[in-house]
Amino acid sequence: MKKKLLLVSVLSGLAISGAASAATSQVTMKLEGSIIPATCNININGGTSSTLSLGKISAAQLKPGQMFELEDKAIRLNINCPSPTMVGFQVMDLGQKAGQVDMNGTKGPSLFSLGTTKSGAIAGGYVVHLEKGTIDAQNVYNFISSETGETWQVSNGTLNSVKKDIISWGATSTLSPSIGLSHQIDMSVHSYINPIAEKDISDKIDLRGEATYDLVYL
Repeated sequence: MKKKLLLVSVLSGLAISGAASAATSQVTMKLEGSIIPATCNININGGTSSTLSLGKISAAQLKPGQMFELEDKAIRLNINCPSPTMVGFQVMDLGQKAGQVDMNGTKGPSLFSLGTTKSGAIAGGYVVHLEKGTIDAQNVYNFISSETGETWQVSNGTLNSVKKDIISWGATSTLSPSIGLSHQIDMSVHSYINPIAEKDISDKIDLRGEATYDLVYL
């Protein structure tokens, strides 16, 4: 019996000793946070959406086998930031058969959709071209494009319809975006109607195009 008591006593002593050695003698404090880009607002023609009217085109105006071109439309993109920020944008065509649009039989990445005929043919399309711009009332020196946002080249001024390129601009001749509070970009939209087959010309054709302009922080 004494041996059992002695064993319990020894084990208890070891347990107390282990607890003492595991006592906390240090605590850790961590600080976490993040610095996020200033939030900018983007608008097109003064709003979050803008509808450009192409009017009503009489089928009598269309000549067999010939493309019909419409009057250019002007749009203005404004990006306003609370602090000087480098920004750009990407465009994405949301029209019918986007990415498959042709101009009189020739396809290209700069062609946006204006919808299809009843038979599924591409009714027409449009091209968006950069015209001029300002950064804080200072004229844009050149428009630049990049696939990654890391290296830049001078843009040819025609927008890609499949969100491939980031478009930005600089107030100097260097190939890099410029920071600013107020960015204003003027663009033109050139629309056209493809030659319409006789089987489609007897039906009403609705010309509908839609594209998004996504703000990109650089």
